[in-house]
Amino acid sequence: MEERDELLEEWVRDHWDHLVRGAQKYRGRATTAEDVVQEALVLASAKRDELKDAKKTREWLAGFVRNVGMKAWEKRARRQQLIQKRYHMLVLGVPTRYSTTSKRRRPSSER
Repeated sequence: MEERDELLEEWVRDHWDHLVRGAQKYRGRATTAEDVVQEALVLASAKRDELKDAKKTREWLAGFVRNVGMKAWEKRARRQQLIQKRYHMLVLGVPTRYSTTSKRRRPSSER
């Protein structure tokens, strides 16, 4: 565990600013970008044996940040879609294509 902690400290010291700037592409705000980097560093530390070339550490870590950032972006997009759907249904009373209350068409063989 001590080796892992030392490695994380080294990565934070050497790459933190670069990784946070990269994460801001996916999250926008610095605080949430830092959350993305923290999660990425923890994931990367668990897979540290997969790093083949220490000279490419920054690029390797940036890949983790990209993947975690994309997952966070996709989650946010799904949440926004759900909010929009509920808004249309509750406030406007307009069913959307995502509406669960719309009638399902029967197959032509059942008509």
